[in-house]
Amino acid sequence: VGVAGQALDIAKVRERDHHILFLDQVLGVNLAVHGRQFRAPRVGVALADFGNLRLDDYVSRAEFTKIAVAASSYKNSVATNLSISPFPDVTFRHWAAPYVRVGVTNGIVSGYPDGTFKPEDTVLYEEAITMLLRVLGYTDSDFCVSWPSGQIGLANNLDMTDDVACNAGENMNRRQVAHLVYNTLKTKQKGSQNTLLGVFDATVFRDTTLVASSGEDSSIASDEIFTSSGTFKIVNGFDISGIGTEGDAIVKDGTKLIAFIPDASTR
Repeated sequence: VGVAGQALDIAKVRERDHHILFLDQVLGVNLAVHGRQFRAPRVGVALADFGNLRLDDYVSRAEFTKIAVAASSYKNSVATNLSISPFPDVTFRHWAAPYVRVGVTNGIVSGYPDGTFKPEDTVLYEEAITMLLRVLGYTDSDFCVSWPSGQIGLANNLDMTDDVACNAGENMNRRQVAHLVYNTLKTKQKGSQNTLLGVFDATVFRDTTLVASSGEDSSIASDEIFTSSGTFKIVNGFDISGIGTEGDAIVKDGTKLIAFIPDASTR
């Protein structure tokens, strides 16, 4: 997606980072960036600006809080007409106030000892990890050792940090956030066999090969694709140029292939 109705060049998205496209297909929100609202007409956190993904741009605490809430089971409890200011620097007029309030109320995120939230500060690696661990159901008692080693260690053990090139104390950019959230959505929730994707009625089929579309086999309907994991409906505009590649297939409601993340070796 783009801005003000402009379409994002999906081919360019796939060339640059499949994980951004994955987020657009799974998380059902808009993401406000630096005071401007980025439209996502279907589903997704739109991290694009007039077709430019700006993958090296940093993500603020307010922006990441919105992403974390959107990835949680509380995603549908965000008020649209908030009249209470959750923090002195996040008044009820701030675009992120509804998400900050839900995040704080449900233990996903917290403010600072001085009573502020610092919404425009760039989110740090350990802050982002902690929010997502809490989304998965983990609490401070699960982290064992002092901040932030316990949080980072647990995230590493859960494979949440795979391919996320970031370290403690460092600011996170859009590319890193996309990879971290993607990994988290594939992670099992605490005490459950269900991954976080289950919140969206979606399932990841690993090591799936895209076998054929209607272009290769006339017996396949134009809105379907045959894979090694089964035949699925495909969303409008699905990129079928990846026929023959292997990767993660994200299937919603057991019938619709909404995103495909090719293995690094096949990109």
